[in-house]
Amino acid sequence: MKILAIILPGFILMMIIGLSACTGAAFENPQPFGVADILEIPEHFQGIYSNGDSDSLVVETNQISYYGLTSPLHFSLKNGDLTLRRWGDFWVVNLRNNDFWEVFLCKDYCDSLVIGYIPKSAAMEGDETFEWMKKYAARRPLEPSTNDAHIDFVLNPDSAAFREMVSKGFFKLMEALRKKSHPNTRGK
Repeated sequence: MKILAIILPGFILMMIIGLSACTGAAFENPQPFGVADILEIPEHFQGIYSNGDSDSLVVETNQISYYGLTSPLHFSLKNGDLTLRRWGDFWVVNLRNNDFWEVFLCKDYCDSLVIGYIPKSAAMEGDETFEWMKKYAARRPLEPSTNDAHIDFVLNPDSAAFREMVSKGFFKLMEALRKKSHPNTRGK
């Protein structure tokens, strides 16, 4: 299986946009630490993805766009609000949200993208994930604001701590998007 977190920014973007209000943790820097950015989204990941509802994710060479119930959202490799990294079997999609990053792990399966992130429920007081983040990876609890009240922690893990977060299952499977077409076939 290929990981589409980095290559499938469109899928992740869709998931991130729709799910970012549900994440319990954000990151100080793009993850994983020490892994090089992918500079262009591979052609086989480019396309139009849908969750079966009214949401669509359009993945192009350098940009991911999300079209849903609100105004379109655009994330670009060129302007620094999106980074993609390959890490083991995963693609890691990092989306800038104010002064921190929301991180999504992605894998591709047939013509679908599977996305995972740290859900808000994982950061509940007393939960193993919450206690681990507080003890090992938390840089600081985030002061809630109208835009980021869903974030409990801003994390700054080293590569070993990030690997442990993944192996402990902190990133939960949250969505699968189905590829509808390649961007070059829109309107044909």
